[in-house]
Amino acid sequence: SLWYDVDGDNAITSADLPLLTATQTGAITVTNPTTNIISDGDFEGGLYGSSNYGSSGTTGPWSWTSTGNNNPISQDASRAYAGSWLAWMNGYGYTETDTLRQTVTISSTATAATLSFYLKVVTSETTTSTAYDTLKVQVITSSGSTTTLATYSNLNASSGYIQRTFDLLSFKGQTITIKFVGQEDSSLATSFYIDNVALMVSGS
Repeated sequence: SLWYDVDGDNAITSADLPLLTATQTGAITVTNPTTNIISDGDFEGGLYGSSNYGSSGTTGPWSWTSTGNNNPISQDASRAYAGSWLAWMNGYGYTETDTLRQTVTISSTATAATLSFYLKVVTSETTTSTAYDTLKVQVITSSGSTTTLATYSNLNASSGYIQRTFDLLSFKGQTITIKFVGQEDSSLATSFYIDNVALMVSGS
């Protein structure tokens, strides 16, 4: 069998579904093909000639804004989940907002659609009860309707990356924007590291 790293953990395990199965006669049977419709979800395409700095811009398939005037797509192998690039949201230690987004279309014939990404939260906050700095994961439809899938914060600080997954099959047949919104308050930095973003669609 030929296998595809569906869950994005850089390893082939039983969690990964066979994409193609070879029969004993040598024929190839397509079994529920799965496609990642996010482009450059590991950010290894780099800056695509765009700037490291500014209040907004387009870096390859990603669009971003930053009140701190820094492109969140960054090269830092020590912080990336894999490779050398990641999306580094916030981490300034003062009031600041970063956004990162990409628009995709989920086929109307999709039988499964799963958004996943790896997230690591590093914070200087010491509270164990108050979310001072936040990262929202949102889906925005072409009509402008916004669904917030999850909100992470300084309370989700971890020593390593954690994979987050969401079922987006309810958005099949629609063009949607996947958006990350990071917001910091006036003191004590929190960084949200995002890597290996994927939207795996089956049956399209």
